[in-house]
Amino acid sequence: MKLKVAIIDHLGAHGSSHHFYLFGQATGLINSDVKVSLYTNSQTIDPLIRNLNFFTFYGDIFSSKNKIISGFKYFFGSLRSHVHARFYGSKVFHYHIFGFSILVLFNMILAKILGGKIVLTIHDVRSFANINSSKIYTKFIYALANSVLTHNIFSKNEIIRYYKNLERKISIVPHGNYLPFITHNNDQLSARQKINIDENSKVILFFGMIKKVKRLDLLLESMPEIIKGL
Repeated sequence: MKLKVAIIDHLGAHGSSHHFYLFGQATGLINSDVKVSLYTNSQTIDPLIRNLNFFTFYGDIFSSKNKIISGFKYFFGSLRSHVHARFYGSKVFHYHIFGFSILVLFNMILAKILGGKIVLTIHDVRSFANINSSKIYTKFIYALANSVLTHNIFSKNEIIRYYKNLERKISIVPHGNYLPFITHNNDQLSARQKINIDENSKVILFFGMIKKVKRLDLLLESMPEIIKGL
C-alpha cells in the first residue's frame, strides 16, 4: 500500500510564490510513489498535477482583516482538512513553518489526536513574527514532530544550537526551483526591454516578500552610496 501524505498549508498563494514550493514538493513525493493530498486556500489555483488530490478547505481565509473571523476560518479549515485527510488514509501530516505559533501547535495536536505522524519543513529557523512569544510554542512544536526538514547545513546547525536533542530528527533537503510552474526567458536583453531597463545599466535585486523585518528601508537609504560605487 502506498504511503499517503497530507500537506496542510493555509498560506498557499497568498502574498508570495510559496504555492510553487508546495507544488514542487508534491510532485517530488508523487514521483517517489507517494500518494499526496494538498489542503490549502481558495486563492491557490489547482495546478492540475497528475495524481495530486487538491482541496481548498481553508476557503477565503485571507478575505477579512478581522482576526476573529480569520481565526474561525483557520479553525474550521484545519479541522476539516485533518479529519478528511485521516479519513482517506493519510498517515503523515506535513507543515511548512514560517513561525512558531499557537496556530501551528493546534494543527499538530489535531494530527496527533488522529494518530498521524508529523513532518515539518522549517523555512524560518527564527520566526520573523513576534520572536519572543514564539519561544513559548517552539519547544512543544519540535517535541511533537517526528521529522524535521531544513534547506541547508546552516539552518540545521542553528536549530541544533538551541535544541541539541533534535539532531536525530533533522534531514537536509535543498530548496528546489519553480521552473516547472512558471514561464521564463533566459534572454537578459529581452527581460531588460520588457521592464524598460537600459541594457548597460547595473541592476540591484531585492529578493523576497516586502516585510518590515527585511529592512528594505536600509537598501533605499543606502542607494546614494551604492550609486557612488558603481
